[in-house]
Amino acid sequence: MGTMEHAATGSFAVEVIADASGEWCGNAMRYPTYRAADAAGYSLSRRWTLVREYRVVRSEDAPNADRDGRLL
Repeated sequence: MGTMEHAATGSFAVEVIADASGEWCGNAMRYPTYRAADAAGYSLSRRWTLVREYRVVRSEDAPNADRDGRLL
C-alpha cells in the first residue's frame, strides 16, 4: 500500500456500489489505515448480497473507528 497505508491527516472510508445505478455510497465510518478500511469493505461485501463493488477512499475526517472497526 505504500503511501496510502497511513493517512498523514484524516482517515480512510469505504464506499460501495449496491444497486444498478452505479453510484458510490458510503457511511460515517472512518478508519485510521487503508488496510483497516479495506478489511471493513471486504467484510461488508461478504455480508451484503447486493454489493457489486467496494473501494477505499481518503477522507478529511478524523478516524472514528480503530483498526478492528470498533467505534472510538
